[in-house]
Amino acid sequence: MDAAPHIFYRSAPQVIRVTHNPVIQTIHITEKTAPLPDLSAPATTKGTAKFLVILDPGHGGADTGYHGSTMRAEKDIVLDLAKKIQEVAHQNQMAVLLTRDADFERRPSERIDIAQNNQGKLFLSLHCNASFSHRAAGIHLYVSNSWGITQLDRPPTSSENTLQRSITIETLAQEDFLIPSRKFATILRAELEKLSPAPIPLTELPLATLSAVYMPAVLIEIGYLSNAVDEARLIDSDNLASLATGIVQSIQTYIAESDRGEKAANGR
Repeated sequence: MDAAPHIFYRSAPQVIRVTHNPVIQTIHITEKTAPLPDLSAPATTKGTAKFLVILDPGHGGADTGYHGSTMRAEKDIVLDLAKKIQEVAHQNQMAVLLTRDADFERRPSERIDIAQNNQGKLFLSLHCNASFSHRAAGIHLYVSNSWGITQLDRPPTSSENTLQRSITIETLAQEDFLIPSRKFATILRAELEKLSPAPIPLTELPLATLSAVYMPAVLIEIGYLSNAVDEARLIDSDNLASLATGIVQSIQTYIAESDRGEKAANGR
């Protein structure tokens, strides 16, 4: 196992574990594939379109997220926004599913299972931001890019009095969707900059929230609760409604462009 590492390719999300036992010179490989689709929605779904959008309002329950000076919790703000997005989407005949539709906690794995099992086509994670600097402000968009970050977990080697070495390779699902995730993030940024007083940064980095989601995915931080101006916007219902409308418009644009691209690829 000291040779150059192997590269594993796959067509479905999975976790591969390679365990080497130097005593008996065996290698054991286990593979976990994505769960089979369960079309019964475990959270609120509205709309009838074939393109299902997964909205993931962060935190919930005891996990409140950030608080601003008004003590309005991040978990409540992003849930309010998710419900507004869902309502606008429903008015436009778009199917939307929320990973939580009330104030309860969801484990990250549960959020991912909801998205995968219901065959979502687009995943949008909703959060607020905070900073030690009260000057930090504005919307921020993120795409998960794990290039070069595939996890290698190496316990102590035999020279450190252990008889077994193991390598865990977790293939990250977002690698298969980096291009469409970028596309949606770019469309979303262009639409929301119509509402934003400042340019919206788009950052790519490894994100645990998105890395195992097997569909195009973007995380949006809708503003800083540590900034008084942002906080006032985030607790304002009309502002959240405008934000929801902009997000739905972005999704509609993304769907239309994706459909045109698919038709062109199929020669139609």
